[in-house]
Amino acid sequence: MMCSARDVHQHLHNENCLSTFKLVLVCQEYFANQKKVSVCLYDSKSNTWGDIISVTDTCKIANVARPSVIVGNALYWLLSGANILEFDFERQTLVVIEKPTTYAHVTGSSVDMCFQILRGEDNCLGLAVLSKLKLSIQLWGRKSNGDGIVSWVLQKCVQLDELFSRPARRKNVILLAGYDEDTNAIFLSSDSHDFILQLESVQFRYIGRRERTHFRMYYPYTNFYIAGNTSLSDFFC
Repeated sequence: MMCSARDVHQHLHNENCLSTFKLVLVCQEYFANQKKVSVCLYDSKSNTWGDIISVTDTCKIANVARPSVIVGNALYWLLSGANILEFDFERQTLVVIEKPTTYAHVTGSSVDMCFQILRGEDNCLGLAVLSKLKLSIQLWGRKSNGDGIVSWVLQKCVQLDELFSRPARRKNVILLAGYDEDTNAIFLSSDSHDFILQLESVQFRYIGRRERTHFRMYYPYTNFYIAGNTSLSDFFC
């Protein structure tokens, strides 16, 4: 569900964001030899549902409990095997974007927690890829060249050696456990501790210890209010 106001300034100066919203319904269907993902957009302002848009022969959404990420006028979901499903709610299109060719050999659901969709530089689609072997995170962005061709470009590599170093006899267990679009921060879950990585500053913040056998996903939200207006004192968008 998306608030009709697209940024914080609009939220604070547009009371309509309390009552107008857009809702995207996603459905996955499985047939004998085919998979299909469908989406449909509801607009509360006009009180109407749009057309159902579908793509077939695609992988399932990696984790239905994992939130989508909004970048520009599109919503993105990670598919099992690390390709990306894009729904442009302005143009009403649904397409599958392939992951960087560097990871073309990566398949299967076991790798899904090593990939995280991001809001990249210049509000472009981004992708974080965790390498457990190298203890690093590669940050990719979708960029257009002078000829209008869009492709993945490696923008930054963040080393995790010092933060997650372990004796050689122990295996590191690290997962990408969530993403906060507002602060552009990734949640990292190791075998015993959880951290936040702020992508612009490349600063880590320790946020807690957990039971070794249980990994948790993080679902950040933003809560704010208009000062002096008690009727708007507490809402979510």
